[in-house]
Amino acid sequence: MALTIDLDLAISTDRKTATITDSTVYGTGGNPARSAVAVYLTAYKVDFEGNETALTVTSDDSDPQTDSVWTIALDVDGYYKFPFVIIPDYDGATTYDQYDAVYDSGTDAVYRSKVGSNTGNSVSNTSFWEAVSDPSDLANNKDTSTESGNITSQVYVRVLRMNGQYEFANRLSNMSLFMDNDDPEFSIQDYNLFAQWLDAAEVADSRSEVLDGELICRRIQSRFIDE
Repeated sequence: MALTIDLDLAISTDRKTATITDSTVYGTGGNPARSAVAVYLTAYKVDFEGNETALTVTSDDSDPQTDSVWTIALDVDGYYKFPFVIIPDYDGATTYDQYDAVYDSGTDAVYRSKVGSNTGNSVSNTSFWEAVSDPSDLANNKDTSTESGNITSQVYVRVLRMNGQYEFANRLSNMSLFMDNDDPEFSIQDYNLFAQWLDAAEVADSRSEVLDGELICRRIQSRFIDE
C-alpha cells in the first residue's frame, strides 16, 4: 500500500485524556478505500528504561473497518508510544508473501501468512495462516526480517508535557503577584530552570528523542510538580 499515515493528537483541557485522530487520506491516488482496510491502534506509557505499560484505548465505534478516533487516559507527562497499522482485507486472488497480514471481515480478525506464494488459501487453514492476537503489534516489526510487507504501519511516539505546562503557567501567575519578584516558592532561578526543561522536552518531542524526553519530564515532576 502507498498510504501515508497522518495522525493528529490532542489533549483535553483537564489534561486527563489524549485523542488521536486518523487523518490519513484513503481512496485517492491509487490508495485503497477506507472500507477496504482495517486499522488498529494501541497505547503504552514507556519509562526511561524502556519498560512499557499498556493503556486503555477506546475507539469511536469499536470497528477496525471504520475506526478513526481513539481516546487514551493519560497519567503523567513523558514518553508515550502508539503502534498503528493499516491492514488490507483478505483477497483470495492475491498472492501473499511470508509475514503479509490480512483482515478477514468474516471472523473480524487479522491473520499473518506463514509461507510465501500464498494464494487462495482460506485464513482458517493453519498450514498457511496464523491468527494475530494484537494486530497493532505488527508495527513493531517494521524494518525487520519479519515485517509485513503489504501493510502500512507506524510507531507513533510523543513526549507529552501537559502537566508541566499547566504547572508552569500556574507558577508564573503566582509569581506575577509579587511586585518585587521575590516569590519564595518560585524564584527567578526556578523559572529559568523550569522553562529550560520544558523547552528541552518540546525539542525531544519534535525530534522523537523520546527517552531523553522521558528523563526530562521525570526531572520536572520531581522538582516542580511533586513538591
